Amino acid sequence: MEWTGVKATGKGWKRRLEVDLGRPDPAVIEAASRAVEQGEVLLYPTDTIYGFGCHGFCASAVERIIRLKRRAPDKGLLLLIPHLRWADRLSSRLPREFHRLASRLWPGPVTFLIPAAPSLPAPVTGIQGKVGIRYPSLPFLRLWLERLDAPVVSTSANLAGQPPAESGVELESIFGQDVDLFLDAGTLPESAPSTVVDLCGEAPRIVRNGAMDEPILQMLGGELDSG
Repeated sequence: MEWTGVKATGKGWKRRLEVDLGRPDPAVIEAASRAVEQGEVLLYPTDTIYGFGCHGFCASAVERIIRLKRRAPDKGLLLLIPHLRWADRLSSRLPREFHRLASRLWPGPVTFLIPAAPSLPAPVTGIQGKVGIRYPSLPFLRLWLERLDAPVVSTSANLAGQPPAESGVELESIFGQDVDLFLDAGTLPESAPSTVVDLCGEAPRIVRNGAMDEPILQMLGGELDSG
């Protein structure tokens, strides 16, 4: 397998690989896994948009992503996980409602905010001491995360305050040589963002509306503080 260069804007990528989201090449999965294990920063297709990624416990790579996005370091970042069991490792105390919700809504476009484990890098948890986790259903992500058996940072591929980039050409023009590997799935189909549910308070609360609002509302009914 050869690395491919893209020259659309003149800035180019350090490394680029094409990925089939439904039937990814095992060699691409392996290359992406090695990059994460070596502390590199990637741009990759998620189940919603293109995102920056790195190993969730690699503080230097996480800090590099924050600098690339020009993002305030106190906000925290989302982690994609390879299986539900990782939730225990990433939380200091799993909230009461977590397993009931996660067992019915995952894998899928739902992000849960839970109390963060102290072992996580500070830029992942932000100033509130929470971590967002999601167990995705996209075949590429599932296979990649299972091969890694580790959490991967997932944050939108954009400069802070700007809309997420939608294509490789746009991503290249903004970030190009600033990332170590681009996993190119072409232009992604339009999709709703994940619903974000904060489980850290007395009752679950939707803090970002998205693809799974209705099922969550049906499950919790009047218990849910939506807003």
